Amino acid sequence: SARAVMSVMTDVPADPISRVCSVEESSVLGISVHYLSTVFLKEVEKEFGHSDCNYYEVNERMLASKKAKGAEVICPRDGAQGCSYVDAVHALESGNTDAANVMLSWSWQYSVRTVVRALVRWCTMEKRDPKKVFVWQCALCNNQFRVEASKASGEWESFETFKALFEKRMDHTSHVLSLMAPWDQPINITRIWCVFEKYVALDKGHKFDVIMPEEEDAKFQEALETTGMQPIWDLFFKVDIQKAQATAETDRRNILHLVDPDLPEDNLELYSNSCARINASVVYRLQQWFVKQALESIQQREEAGDPIPMKAYVNVAWLLSQQRNDEKTWGLVQPMYEKGVQAGRATNQENTREFADLLCKLASFKQKNKILTEAAELMTEAEMRFEKADAHNTEEYADFLKCRALHLRRTGHYDEMTEQLHKAQEVLENAGLQETRTYAGVLRYLGQCYRHTAPGKVMEYYENSKYYFEETKSTYSQGYASLLSDMALHIYRRHREGGTELFEQARRMFVALGL
Repeated sequence: SARAVMSVMTDVPADPISRVCSVEESSVLGISVHYLSTVFLKEVEKEFGHSDCNYYEVNERMLASKKAKGAEVICPRDGAQGCSYVDAVHALESGNTDAANVMLSWSWQYSVRTVVRALVRWCTMEKRDPKKVFVWQCALCNNQFRVEASKASGEWESFETFKALFEKRMDHTSHVLSLMAPWDQPINITRIWCVFEKYVALDKGHKFDVIMPEEEDAKFQEALETTGMQPIWDLFFKVDIQKAQATAETDRRNILHLVDPDLPEDNLELYSNSCARINASVVYRLQQWFVKQALESIQQREEAGDPIPMKAYVNVAWLLSQQRNDEKTWGLVQPMYEKGVQAGRATNQENTREFADLLCKLASFKQKNKILTEAAELMTEAEMRFEKADAHNTEEYADFLKCRALHLRRTGHYDEMTEQLHKAQEVLENAGLQETRTYAGVLRYLGQCYRHTAPGKVMEYYENSKYYFEETKSTYSQGYASLLSDMALHIYRRHREGGTELFEQARRMFVALGL
């Protein structure tokens, strides 16, 4: 019997009823973060000599093998020998399992060290007792003996059964932890189940948190002060449930048909509004998390009285400015840029290219909010700072010229606007900086300048702008979506027909951007 097996394996009498769980209890059983970070981690290190192994390796040697913890324990779900890791822990080591209160969204490609450290850090940050946080993690909570047997026989568990169990566990925990690692190239956004899990959690209104190990958070914090967030922003826009991978192709097909029943079987990557909405929903929530983390980082350092580099303020302001649909967040952009200006002045960086660029960014933001007088004053100072920094042959200076051009457009000075844009174009071409987002943007605005005075030039500028947006992999951007819309509108106005395909492409991009 199961209790006899327990007694033999532990050399102590089995507790009467407490260690025997029902099918219902087993299906939502979680394992404590404390146990994972102590006993499980030590077991892995003993088996492999380290904890950098992934869960495919752990499964082969520790979850579905003869020496697995559950190899001789009766499974409470089907009454046969061989059970899941969590059922074995429940049967043999009381106090370390209970009904799961969080569900982990992750990938088997992650190392044990990465997963455990991320969970421990989350408990610390949220002031949760690791002994009372019980995680449902598929590798440890599914019966891997049965999974491997199904693979060998080619008889997979039906999608309907799997989906029902998945929804049951998610509804039971009502709390999903999404593991993001590496922070700037997270594996799980490329996996279809992970993308689907995130969407279902958000759609059902369940709690959703992003977690990462301390070393990844340190890299994120470093990027806040140096390279910025553009790389991760670009990566998020590539979240695409229709292109995400799955271990079983049948799962991929079933999930996509669940999302959009009208997708043709022979063309699952055909554009789908339903899939696009899922992508946008998931991306927006992930972006919100990164914005929140960045903002909290700045606030904590301010409260501690720690010095904050000008660049950190600039990068956080940029992050905040990307959340255009959130009025509260949008309202924090200007103060953050202004704090950056103060930090720059306090550290004698006023005559640097970076400070001049910051003034330009703040001026651009004020333009968008129609604070034109203050924007003009900032641009005047920015020009002086670029002069003192001897930075007239840089992308930042070209961006400044573009900013000034847009200010001139707002004040009705169209000829001067065109002149400034041509100067920006010349700066970038002389510096060999054509393959930049700034160059693509300058060409787009030049196309707009000639719509009335020289309509024959417009498409040439638009086509070149499109080329450089694509060359610089900047197609997941509002600028590119607006360019497609501009091109479609120009074609229609010139010929009273056409442009439909470009309009549709623009619409899809705006949906993907959540705009």
